[in-house]
Amino acid sequence: MKKLLLILNILIIACPSLSWASCNKWDVINADKAWQDAVGTNIAANVVALYATNAVLLPTFGVQIIDNQTDRLAYFAKLFKEIDDLEVFYTGNRHIQFIDGGAVSSGDYVFTGTVAYDGEDVYSPARYTFNYKQVKHEDDIEGCHLQLITHHSSEQPFGKITQLLQ
Repeated sequence: MKKLLLILNILIIACPSLSWASCNKWDVINADKAWQDAVGTNIAANVVALYATNAVLLPTFGVQIIDNQTDRLAYFAKLFKEIDDLEVFYTGNRHIQFIDGGAVSSGDYVFTGTVAYDGEDVYSPARYTFNYKQVKHEDDIEGCHLQLITHHSSEQPFGKITQLLQ
């Protein structure tokens, strides 16, 4: 038994592709960018593909908590139907934390686009938290691969209480 454990340890050390790579801040920034790029395609399936099947979405422009792929797909499809050329831009205010088995990215972003039915321009500042878990990637087991397991987003608060606390 001791020999077997020794052999396994040697294999793990000698073959780094058998173990997961550590994630760094650039991996998290790239995961954030992948979400931004997916939104920019205005194709719901591209965005939903970045979420774990049991991920939780607290959407920017919705009131219901979404915890399945079908409802996520419906949410993004409706969003892209109502807002033409929807894009999201990060404002540079980003905080990254590493947790066991993943990472958290929080910050500010802005949604822009055009209302489909009247052509009005949309500019909607919001804030987000992406909670990622590290997953193995079937095609490339080396490197850090992150998948969304929780996404909380809300429009920036400009109400009376927020004004009082400033």
